[in-house]
Amino acid sequence: MSAREWTNHAKPYAYGICGLSRDEFARYTPNEFNELLDAKISDRRTVWEFQDMIQARICEIVARCAGNKDVKTSDFFLLARDEPDRTPDTPETLESKLKMLTMSLGGQVVNRG
Repeated sequence: MSAREWTNHAKPYAYGICGLSRDEFARYTPNEFNELLDAKISDRRTVWEFQDMIQARICEIVARCAGNKDVKTSDFFLLARDEPDRTPDTPETLESKLKMLTMSLGGQVVNRG
């Protein structure tokens, strides 16, 4: 990959996720920029996991209040966790979780053909 190709590829990440100005971006070597980007992505992942944990806990509480006593927080995780006994959710599993949450909040589930 040429320097120009790399720069064009990296710009959206530099100006977006990393929040760099043009001048700041120009001061980074590719290796330095990649390290910065990896750190920013890791930080965002940590925030997403924390938010997912809070939202899953709220969903568990709502489901229990609605009478479903057989649920646990991990049933509502949307992000995959590094747990050996847990496989990532399939689209069908996620749909099932969302239907259960919708109904426990008093909503109505509309099946789409």
